[in-house]
Amino acid sequence: MFEAFYAKYESEEFEVIAIINNCIGTCSNTRLNFWEMTASTIGLKVCATGEIISTPVHLSWPIAGDDRSGKMSFDRFAQEQVCALKVRKMKAKSAPNLLTPHYCIVSVIDEHANCPELMSLLEEYRKEVVLEDEDLGTLVLNKDINLFEGKVDYGADRFTLYLEVDALDKNTWTQAFNAAKALICKGAYWDQPMCEFAAKELSDLANDYREEEDYDDESLYAPSDLEEISEEEFACRISIFELIVNAGGEFTAYYNDDDMFSGRVITVTGSLEKGIEDANLKG
Repeated sequence: MFEAFYAKYESEEFEVIAIINNCIGTCSNTRLNFWEMTASTIGLKVCATGEIISTPVHLSWPIAGDDRSGKMSFDRFAQEQVCALKVRKMKAKSAPNLLTPHYCIVSVIDEHANCPELMSLLEEYRKEVVLEDEDLGTLVLNKDINLFEGKVDYGADRFTLYLEVDALDKNTWTQAFNAAKALICKGAYWDQPMCEFAAKELSDLANDYREEEDYDDESLYAPSDLEEISEEEFACRISIFELIVNAGGEFTAYYNDDDMFSGRVITVTGSLEKGIEDANLKG
């Protein structure tokens, strides 16, 4: 049943000891009716050579399509579980552009293994990580969801900043931090241009939305009596409350709608490379 899955991996099997970080997701093969589960590691030791791999490794295994909620899926491994595994390495031709090593799990040798050599990696992982910056404030890393989070004071307002990173790859911390710094402190696409872009894209919709609202008999105004919301007014009324920036310089800003859409959220997306690309309603 799983021949197509294992065909992506070398035939040689070898033993490793791994500290599991978390299960990072699934993908499905609907034609063959199986799911591919993947977990990431905090650290891994190749038993035959003693090599210690401190960067994330992805460990995958297949499950039948009707077993996705079973014990072999997301709950197969616990966070920080140390286990001995028999694995096979993914073939080079199956992963031409993957930066993270990929192994498939052949079997679990020991669900609760002991490996003193990996304990320093686990201790380092458990340490709190905080970034301090004069402009961005204090950002704390949530390693479970690979996000730095902090509050940024912006004029009289304050918004939440999230940096999407790989918790175990410090290069992504630097990249996401620098991207946020460039965007907020000297970016040509920051707040006011985002508001103006959203206004250009959504002000007509705001007026259409208002005209479609029901007014009861006691209302002082009929829709036709209300002045249209101009792009300038729209841009002034919305306010940012959340910003997400990733290591590639892509960003999503979330704005309050000042009740122009009955409390829905306005999103503005783009990147440092391409500029502002889209504005939409959420919720």
